[in-house]
Amino acid sequence: MFSKTRIIATVGPATTKLFSNWLEFNDLNNINDAQQVCINIKDLILSGVNIFRMNLSHGDQKIHLFRTQLIKKIADELKIKVEILFDTKGPEIRVCEMSDNNFIIKNSEVIIHCKEKVLGSFNEFSVTDATGQYNMISDVKINHRILIDDGKLILIVKKIDFLKNIIYTTAKNSYSLKKNKRLNLPDANYSLPFLSKKDIDDINLAVKLKIPYLALSFISNIKQINEVKKLLKKSSFIPKLIAKIETQEAIDNLEEIIKNTDGIMVARGDLGLEVPFYKIPIYQNKIVELCHKYNKYCIIATQMLDSLERNIIPTRAEVTDVYYAVKQKVNATMLSGETAAGIDPINAVQVMKSIILETENNNIENEITFKKNELLIPKEVKLKILSFHKLKINKHKLLVVNLISKNSKHLVYDILKYDFNFNILFVIDKNQEHDLLLKNANFIISENKMLKQEDLLKSFNIDFNNHEFLFISI
Repeated sequence: MFSKTRIIATVGPATTKLFSNWLEFNDLNNINDAQQVCINIKDLILSGVNIFRMNLSHGDQKIHLFRTQLIKKIADELKIKVEILFDTKGPEIRVCEMSDNNFIIKNSEVIIHCKEKVLGSFNEFSVTDATGQYNMISDVKINHRILIDDGKLILIVKKIDFLKNIIYTTAKNSYSLKKNKRLNLPDANYSLPFLSKKDIDDINLAVKLKIPYLALSFISNIKQINEVKKLLKKSSFIPKLIAKIETQEAIDNLEEIIKNTDGIMVARGDLGLEVPFYKIPIYQNKIVELCHKYNKYCIIATQMLDSLERNIIPTRAEVTDVYYAVKQKVNATMLSGETAAGIDPINAVQVMKSIILETENNNIENEITFKKNELLIPKEVKLKILSFHKLKINKHKLLVVNLISKNSKHLVYDILKYDFNFNILFVIDKNQEHDLLLKNANFIISENKMLKQEDLLKSFNIDFNNHEFLFISI
């Protein structure tokens, strides 16, 4: 179950059913569903999930608090280190209330009200953002595209009435439009207020719960990053900031964004609506290279195994997509709808893990040497590690490191600087804190050293015939 590449899984009804609080969960009438939820989370962890993502665009704080507490409780029982990532809603433009008479016909005129609130129909509707302050009319121009509901409806701007705050458009296709559907403006630079009250409240909750990773949706420039940093400045706990790259403006400011955050999430769903789709792999490759250059986290997200929302076997293209992400040595690959709403979240994780392991096991071996003042551990331990790296064997290799030093965090960073051809499991005590987004950083909590295979057997169902182990203590 151990790999260098992390797996991030999004939590949703397919994982935790419709439970939103402990009162419902502990209700004896719900005991069967509650037990199944515990099994789901346990199986996801044992199948290889390292980090669970809370999508704050859906649900309220109570449900995310409950899910966070439940996952941490089960992980503690398993004595396996997992973490939580909060993913903010971010600035969004959404369709307001719609009537049932909402079928928009191709080539028809559709009026968008940017300030006045009207009940939407087949020929007009209103839009707003989370702050209620945004006026979309300031961002669009004649012939700009307006994409709605992930591009399922495309409108072309034909006329703008600045006095009435109305945009006149023509529909490129027919579509039944419903309320709350999100709009993208791929030809515009957004003037949306960045931090809504909801985002501020959610960020404050992340601080209160000591959530280690905070993904910021629709980051486009350094000014927005600084807004978040200013909000966090006086906090006793500061999460690692992950910028989600989703707009052309973010691509234009890419290097500056990477330098000023802890990592990047390549959010290919929204990015694919905001930039030409054929540029996505080019931009992804550029982002990965820059993250490596500046030693920042890189997470590849969206539609990695999209068909597994509905099926149990991935497409060949999806397998290749995961393969290339792992081959590029990104820190993590992410599952969204596959685990939040898919037919079999555990299968989705197992499929992703199998692709990751096969890719990592077939990577070209690197030549590794230690310079005199590098990796400050006993010489005989260094030699064992180098010998293990050079060992050619048709098995999965696992280095088990018992961290007994007071400087354990520095040792973890030192060891993970090297691109070894084996996976690493760090054995820590419950009081040690470590960064789970580091490549190859698998952690198990144990008060006792693990010095032989039998010690691992107590915690994991490992096929020992298919593994070669090296146990060390530093």
